[in-house]
Amino acid sequence: MENAITRNDLYRIGEYFVDLYIRRNRKRKPKRIILDLDGTDDPTYGDQQLTFFHGYYDQYMYHPIVIYHADTGTLITAALRAGNRHQL
Repeated sequence: MENAITRNDLYRIGEYFVDLYIRRNRKRKPKRIILDLDGTDDPTYGDQQLTFFHGYYDQYMYHPIVIYHADTGTLITAALRAGNRHQL
């Protein structure tokens, strides 16, 4: 089951969350949208896929990126990245 979801499936899930955000804000029509992209550390234990050692954080981890609407703090979407990725 761990490998049942493909990279394309994950991409479509991310697109769904972006579309959901747009639909929720369609009536409000904000004058501006500022996106806040943040990489964060997510420590891992064991032999999970994409778990790598990151020298800056000094741990094995995932390094997901999360995207927020900066004015409201609303989560728009997130993407899982390998633990050895650096920043954006």
